[in-house]
Amino acid sequence: MVATGRFGGDTLKARFGAVNTARICGTLALAGAAILFIAPNTIAALFGFAIIGLGVSVGFPLAVTAAASLTDRASSSNVAVLSFVALLGFLVGPPVIGFIAEHANMRLGLPALVPVLLVSLLLTGRLMVKQRAVDHNPEAEIPGVL
Repeated sequence: MVATGRFGGDTLKARFGAVNTARICGTLALAGAAILFIAPNTIAALFGFAIIGLGVSVGFPLAVTAAASLTDRASSSNVAVLSFVALLGFLVGPPVIGFIAEHANMRLGLPALVPVLLVSLLLTGRLMVKQRAVDHNPEAEIPGVL
C-alpha cells in the first residue's frame, strides 16, 4: 500500500496541493490505526495495516521537498537533518512498540504510533514549499564546496 500511495502521490499533490495531500494521508493513517486497534479479526487488522501504509506513503517525499525548499541554510543540510530524524524513527519505533507489546500486548503496542501520527498531522502546515531565489546558492558560501 505504501508503493500504491507513492505512485498516486504526485497526482494527489497536483490536485490538492502538498498540505492537503498530507492531511488526507495523515487522517487515513490515523483511521487505519483506529481500525487496527478495534479489529475483531485478522482480516480487519490487515485492512487497518493497509490503510496505515497508504496514509504514511507520501509523508517522507513531501517532507523532503519542503525541507529542500527552506531558505535558512543549504538544502542538503535540511534534507540531511530530515533523513537523520526519519532514520532515528526507524531505529527507535520498533523497539518501543515491541517493549509495550511484550509487557501488555500487541493491541496496545501498535497504538504507540498514534502520538507520532498526530504530531505529523499537526505539522502538515509546514509543508508549504517556499520558492528560493534562483541567483542565491547558500552551498556556494560554504568553504570547500564547489
